[in-house]
Parts: sequence; structure tokens; C-alpha cells
Amino acid sequence: MTGVGINTIAMAYWGPPGTDTWLRAGMMDTPESHEELFQAAQGRNVTIMPSIEGWVVGGCTAPPVSPSLHFRDWFPYGAGQSSNRLVIWIEDIVNRFIKNPAHPEWSNSFTKMYDRFGTARYMIYLTHVASAQPGVDHAAFSQGFDILADKVWQDTGIPIGFTIDTEVPFPDGLPSEGGCEALPPVTYRANTLAAAQTLAQNWSVVAVQPFRSEIDIAPNATPQYPQAERTLRMFTYKRDVIERWATAGMPYILDMTAGYDAHRLEEFYPPPPVYGNNDEWRNAQSSLRRGGGRLTGMMFTAWNGFGEGWAGMPTTQNGSAMYSWLSYVVPQDPRYCNHVQFKNNAFLGYVYGAICEKWQGLGGLRVSTGGPGFGDPSSTELNTPGFRGRYVHFDNNTKAITWSSSVGAHLIYGEIYKAYKLIGMDSHPGGLGLPKTDQKETTFWCPQGKYNEFEGGYMDFCPNVQWANHPAGTVLVYHFNQYTCVRPNGAIYDHCI
Repeated sequence: MTGVGINTIAMAYWGPPGTDTWLRAGMMDTPESHEELFQAAQGRNVTIMPSIEGWVVGGCTAPPVSPSLHFRDWFPYGAGQSSNRLVIWIEDIVNRFIKNPAHPEWSNSFTKMYDRFGTARYMIYLTHVASAQPGVDHAAFSQGFDILADKVWQDTGIPIGFTIDTEVPFPDGLPSEGGCEALPPVTYRANTLAAAQTLAQNWSVVAVQPFRSEIDIAPNATPQYPQAERTLRMFTYKRDVIERWATAGMPYILDMTAGYDAHRLEEFYPPPPVYGNNDEWRNAQSSLRRGGGRLTGMMFTAWNGFGEGWAGMPTTQNGSAMYSWLSYVVPQDPRYCNHVQFKNNAFLGYVYGAICEKWQGLGGLRVSTGGPGFGDPSSTELNTPGFRGRYVHFDNNTKAITWSSSVGAHLIYGEIYKAYKLIGMDSHPGGLGLPKTDQKETTFWCPQGKYNEFEGGYMDFCPNVQWANHPAGTVLVYHFNQYTCVRPNGAIYDHCI
């Protein structure tokens, strides 16, 4: 994990020692492994953030297992009571890893973040937050976190804060099965803009951190839809969730996943969703880092179903593509527009800065073939041939966005871009330079004409009009009071008019 630049590990927590025997948790870790993790973190550039599972099936009679912890059962009412199971779990975390007299150094490895008032808080990650209590509204739900943090402060003297996952599985609940406790239906969930705006005023919730935000849409996106449409549907859902929280002004930690494939468990569960684990899914998630203050951080969820292996590690089945992708994606600052493009399970290139912002403003990645979007990068960011600026190819080299500090980022495409490449772009001896406008439509020379204005001239394209003795479709280049014609076959004629 540290090899790809990860600096925080979310440590799944399943209850205090002696109360952590669960029925359906083949991937669960133990209290002993928690202590080993904190010890292993010493001297490393990594911190640990305990994560309390918000949906834990328990209370079974055959075999006997620990009581359930359904976050929705215990929140928000009663959060200030010491008998509240959520309080007991959090205070166990505080006492074992922050206030442990035998290991005072462990507190230095406990993740801290700053709340909106600048107070440093020890962070606990709460997944699947919702409520099954009656009469819960936005204010009561939001205040419940502050009440919970204040109760822990009163009992332990430790300021804690939360990152929360508001995407909730099984909102309609689950019946009792095999002698286990039932999962009650949700009466309140924070999945609206009004809920987000209320939580943004909270002091104990520092950020939203989905576990895998496509969890709601994934069961409905497969198998009745083709793979490409599944990806588009889930990408759109993830993007819309980000926009909701960004609009509310709430810090948001982007969740990335390898995808999901737990088909080996079909004998125990209904057919699970299968998606991702390919370039299309990886590129779609990377392109969510659009800048504009939408994201505060990012996380990678390695979970791939109960009993399945970690999805981010090199495997015999999928090779090292996912691990390689993480090594390129993780070091990039998610607060700014940047994208990593993969092709054939290997790194193709970066898109970042002003070019990335321009690309996203034009529609960004085309997530599925024939779907909406500007187009995929087909190169990394490069120096222009004349070294006047930078550029990236898009859409199989049929488009480009160029940039320089003097003229900014602009779009050029089609026949004009093809001709621009043929004459050497900004290395053209006529001093054409870089585009200083996007490609535009014009009727100055002909109907359906297109042109770009450049630092030292302009380029015109008329699909159905001849220039002097040059065929229709010739691109006219004007620079320093002379014309160059680039014919459709690529032939170049200087002083052509």
C-alpha cells in the first residue's frame, strides 16, 4: 500500500475483544490483527483510521455469534447513553489505540483531520450510516453525530470526528434468517441535497467518504444491461453523488474500486453484480477528478465480496494492471483536475491542469462507445513541436487541446487539426503559433465553414468550396499576409492564393 503512495489505512473494526464473532464476515480482521497493524505502522508514513461497519449481521442462535451492530438501530436517538452499542465500540477504539498506556506511540499513528473550525480530531470512519428510528429529520440526524462525539469527549477527553458513508445497502431491510437478527428498514438516509447542506454545518463530520458509492446502482446495472452501459450508469451515479455534496460545500473523499466480481459466492447468495476490472471502469473513475473544489481526497476500496481476495493486489487472474493503475492514480492530488488514462491494461498518459479543465468542460471522457462525452485521451500531455506550449491528443488523434500561458487552452479538431499537424503545428516557419480560439463555425467564406484563430493567423475549412484551383475540402492557412493550402490528400502548397 505504501508502495503506491497510500498514506491512510481504513481498518475494519468489528467490536471489542470477545464480542467480534460474526456469521457473514469471511474477510473480517481480529482485535489482535488491529494491534499488529498499529505496531507495523510505527516509523512509516501511514496512519490508521478505524472503520466501524454499519451493517453487521449477528445475534444468531445457530451457530451462536455476537449481537448485531446495525448503525440504523442505534442512531441518532440514545447516542448520548453509555449503553449505546455505538458509544461502547468507539470508546473501545479510543482506549485501545489512543489512550493505551502500554503503547502511547500508537496515538501518533491514528489518523487526524481538521474540522471546519480548524480543530484536529481523531478520525473514525462510519459506513452505511442511516437511521431506522421514527421521526428523524435532517437536523436530528446531523446533530446525532455531534452528540456522539461530545459523549466520547466527556467520557475520554479525546476529540473525535467522523468520515461517513451515506450510501446504504438494503434500505428496505432484511428478514430474520437462520436464527439471526433482522435488519430493520431505513426511515431516514442522507441522500438528498437538503441532507447534505445540513450535514455541511456539522462540526464532528469532517468529510463524506463512501465505501463504494455505486453500491445502490450496481445491483440494478447488471446483468440486464450490456457491460458498457453498466459502466456508464454507475459512473453517472458516482458523478451525481459527488456533485450533490460539492454543491452543499461538504468535503468529499472519492471512492475508487477495482470493480466487483464475487461470482464464486453464487451458491450462498443471489447472483451478485459483476462489473469493472477493466480499463473502461478504471478510466471512468479517474475522470471523476474534475477539480473545482469537488474532492478533498480519495480512497481505494479493495473489498471484493465476502471471502474474495483483495482486488488491488497483483493476481494470477488479473495480473498487475490494477496495482499499476493505483501507482499512477494515487500520487495525483485529487483536489485538482487530473486524469490517468489506461489502455490495454497499461499506462497511456496524463491529462491535467488547464487542458484537463478544458477537456472536462467539453464533456470529458466518453465512458461507453457511442455515449456522451468529448472523447478519450489518445496521448499523454506533450510539448508542442515548436515548444510554445503543451497539448494532448483525443479521440484517436482526431482532436487536440493545446495550451500555453499566453493564450490558454483551446480546442482544434477535424480537418483543420489534420492540416495543422501536417504543417508542423506551432513549428511552422510561417509563425502561425498556437490556437487562441476554439474551433468555430463561420459563413464568412462559405456555408458550414469552420475556422480557428491562431497567434499568427488563422485556418479556414470549407467542406464544399474550392480555393482557386484547389479541391473542395482544402484547408486555407493564413499567416504573415500569405496563404498556404493543405489539400484533402495532404499535399501542401505555399503562396496558393
